[in-house]
Amino acid sequence: MGADHTAGNLVGSYLAGVLDHADSQAQVAASRQAQVGMAALDCTGLCLLAGGAIGGAAAEAFFRMIQIRLGRPFDAQAYTELGKQVLAAELEFNRKAGFTKEDDRLPSFFYTEKLSPNDQVFPISEAELDSTLSQQ
Repeated sequence: MGADHTAGNLVGSYLAGVLDHADSQAQVAASRQAQVGMAALDCTGLCLLAGGAIGGAAAEAFFRMIQIRLGRPFDAQAYTELGKQVLAAELEFNRKAGFTKEDDRLPSFFYTEKLSPNDQVFPISEAELDSTLSQQ
């Protein structure tokens, strides 16, 4: 679907100190999880802001609401699988439209121009980028 500022947004994790900006493996895993969750949330028609409120008892009510609407069981695992299916379908669509993994790359300056305050470049390798998409 192209660039989407909500799809893998991890700003809250960085600000809370939960995610280390220098740990590329943790960033890849967290990004993958965020993208799966956002793809599933997008299917519900709910906004990202509403999604932030779905936890604990609210999550159970949310899954029950979807279960009733669908007329079949729906839980956290089904929600995750939905997100994975959506991402796989998007990737397949893009590949059939002629896009390749080269189109999933950032501009080269992300890898060469250091960003303050940490004076680091983008720490995710091309192989790690590919794994973010392929391990859905």
